[in-house]
Amino acid sequence: MARVWRWWDADVAAEILRAVIDLRDGDRLQHVVTEFHQSRYTQPPLIAWSVLGIVDALEQEKGQALLEDVYEPLRRYQAWLESHRQLANGLYAWAHPYESGVENAPRFSNTDESALRDTRAIGATDFSSYVLLQLEALAQMAQRLDQGSAAAFAAKAATLRARIDEQLWDEAAGLYLDRDGAGIPIRIATIASLMPLWAGVADHDRAARLVQQLTDPDRFGTPIPLPSVARNEPSFEKDMWRGPVWINTAYAVVQGLLRYDRQREAGEIAFRLCQAVYGVFEGERRIYEFYDPDVPHTQALRRKNGNWWKALTLGRGPQREFVGWTGLVNNLLLEVLLGLELGPDQRSLCPRLPPACCGMRLEVELPLLGLPPERCPEPSPDPSPNSPERKPPMTEALPANRLQVRLQMLEPDRFEGSVRHQGRIASFRAGFGERVPIDPLFEKAQPCATVT
Repeated sequence: MARVWRWWDADVAAEILRAVIDLRDGDRLQHVVTEFHQSRYTQPPLIAWSVLGIVDALEQEKGQALLEDVYEPLRRYQAWLESHRQLANGLYAWAHPYESGVENAPRFSNTDESALRDTRAIGATDFSSYVLLQLEALAQMAQRLDQGSAAAFAAKAATLRARIDEQLWDEAAGLYLDRDGAGIPIRIATIASLMPLWAGVADHDRAARLVQQLTDPDRFGTPIPLPSVARNEPSFEKDMWRGPVWINTAYAVVQGLLRYDRQREAGEIAFRLCQAVYGVFEGERRIYEFYDPDVPHTQALRRKNGNWWKALTLGRGPQREFVGWTGLVNNLLLEVLLGLELGPDQRSLCPRLPPACCGMRLEVELPLLGLPPERCPEPSPDPSPNSPERKPPMTEALPANRLQVRLQMLEPDRFEGSVRHQGRIASFRAGFGERVPIDPLFEKAQPCATVT
């Protein structure tokens, strides 16, 4: 959720993360906290990873303050995980399926949760990968804060990466699989099997095998890609974590593709996810918790079918108006398809639109993060919105901390576009995956008033 807010209001994004840390129980980040309820479980440890995505979006002083405030609690949380969730083999195990957030996945439960597996001795692919991401983030935080523990966190990350690769890779399946207490793989292909891609565990050959499965239409390459369970698994069904597409885990896999420089696959999957979520909204005028991997509607989806308490309290289908992590579809458009990077030291874009976008034009306007909200001079007012003298949208005044980007695919792998900021506009041409620095463009940019 903080990652969604990061593009629109980084202060809100930081507040979301601070709330989780402030409401911790001792050193443990709680699974859920409300005014009326607390949990004895923890949650997927992704707060440190998320903090790093927020820091550079804040003004410099605020970003530094966020790092200083959260580093020690997150360092202690890592120590708590090592004491309470790490197995003797070095992997990590959920204390309960609910900790994972994917509780009725077939690796943990039946559909209605009437039978839950004891997860306390299961080395989990997703949990271990999330901890690895946390260790990497803590190493970066320690370095930026000039702490002496950066090398120690990096060493722990390297050790955990090797353990995941050695113990959870299944050569026959070509996937990373959970292992029970006896070391026997739990042979169910779920989205968790792809999380080590995000954490950078796989070597080149194993990454290629993962990519092959996530693009296979019979596995994870469904029309709406990255179902929570492989499409041809016997346990697949259109019920919550047993098959539907969740944008948060799909986003994580796309991040893994970018980590391995699989830009074409990342662009293709990101586009199909955007097309699907926007298409469902166009048809049903709602944003949902999860999506059907086969069709752009939600009629066949169920939520823990047979669990009457859940049906009474939450309904029989996906939660509606669920911006939450479904809002990450906008991040896929901004970060993957447009390839925008707007940190204080690097502002650039990198087009990754697939061939299906030929002739399409994208246009976005968003805050230029980390800058104060000063404004450009306003233009002379137009007497009427239909006036023939009215200026086109790209010539209208923007706040000085906002950026407007246009991108059009002329033909496969060939793009042209423009960026506008602080009263100036600059055009560019680029190929697929070509990084275009934004700031140098404005050195030769024209004032907006001269653009027709």
